[in-house]
Formats: sequence, structure tokens, C-alpha cells
Amino acid sequence: MRPIHAYAPLLEEGMPAWKRLDNPPWLTDRRGTLVLEPPPTVPATVNGLEVIGGLQVVQPEDAVCAPEVAYVVGRPMAELEPGAGRMCAATGRRIVAEPAVRCCACHTVYAQSAARQIGKCLNCGLTFHATEELPPEELL
Repeated sequence: MRPIHAYAPLLEEGMPAWKRLDNPPWLTDRRGTLVLEPPPTVPATVNGLEVIGGLQVVQPEDAVCAPEVAYVVGRPMAELEPGAGRMCAATGRRIVAEPAVRCCACHTVYAQSAARQIGKCLNCGLTFHATEELPPEELL
């Protein structure tokens, strides 16, 4: 299961900033689909629209708000994992002395050097982010 990240707005030294939340409240990954499930007694909204029926599919950069909870859903990121013995989808060769990069959308595996060169998954087209991307400033 891939890690889920979100970003809560905060004031840091008087300036607006983002605080990263790992596994934010009520957000789960169900077979690659992000689902928001607030408790039935908590009124919640996604992008200003009320969550009806206690379940809402969300996308990266969706704004989740409820009493005492506010965050922006983060973008999925490729994951680094041990590469020894795996096959690289880009080169067709075994990964020997470097980490593997797993696409977070389709789970295709690449050697880290190949992933850097191609920049995106050859299977589904998702861009590999070398660094974590924060939500746009206009959402602060």
C-alpha cells in the first residue's frame, strides 16, 4: 500500500506555509483510488462541496475541510525500494547495484538510473517526481 500524504496550511513565523501530514484523517487508498470517509457525525466538504453518504473519491490537490481538520490531498510519488534481482521495465535487464523505483499508479518497476532518464512511467505516463511537490500557493 502506498503512503498517503496531505498538506495542512499553517502560519510559520507569520508567513503561510504547508505542514506535511502522513496518513491524514479519514483518507484511505483503495486499490489506487483515494477515498475520504469522515465519521457520519462530522460535516465535511471536498472543494467546498458537502460529502454526502459518508464517502467521497478525491484527487490530488482536492481541499478537505471539516471542524478541526483541513488539508490538501498530496500528489502520489514514485517509491524507492530494493532493486536486487528485479527486472527494469525500461531496459529489460536485471537491477543489480541500485535501488528500484516503483510507479505509484501502475506499480511498474524501473532501475533508478532508468527512471531518472525517462522521467515518467512508460506504462501509464505518470511523471516520476524527484522531489516532493507542495500544493500551489493559491490554495494557502
